Amino acid sequence: MAKTTTTTLHRCGDCAHCTPVTDVHRLLSIRGEPTMGTCPYWTLSRCTLLSWQSDCPHFKQRHT
Repeated sequence: MAKTTTTTLHRCGDCAHCTPVTDVHRLLSIRGEPTMGTCPYWTLSRCTLLSWQSDCPHFKQRHT
């Protein structure tokens, strides 16, 4: 019998490690909100999309 595993996906924008990039030369939404962020654990590029859904093992829920 196959073992099933469940993964929980989280948005990078909901993580306390992710800092939104508010530089005027970065991409902003049509409402003027940042769409990109930086994370010390993101290694694929300089920035990550705040809407990116990932099963990152370093996810820490942001307190609002």
